[in-house]
Amino acid sequence: MPVDKPPHVLQEQAILNEHWPSHPTDFSTHEPGIKVRARLIWEKDGEEYVRGLARRWDSTHVYVEIDDRRRHALGVWLKPCDVYRNSSV
Repeated sequence: MPVDKPPHVLQEQAILNEHWPSHPTDFSTHEPGIKVRARLIWEKDGEEYVRGLARRWDSTHVYVEIDDRRRHALGVWLKPCDVYRNSSV
């Protein structure tokens, strides 16, 4: 007998352009962070630009905090080419 999933679990989607670093704990968290727009490619909804806050980064990875019901985690690791500084966010 299949178990029904709660509605919030059914809304979750993978982010196809997620780009994890080898050692994410090596990154320092920057306060207060930088307001950005992040390009995400959702597994079902496709490409979308969302507002976020870049908190950790180097030349090859950026961790962006986002608030989206489709994402169970607080943020996502992306390549820098998918993150755009945005002072109007």
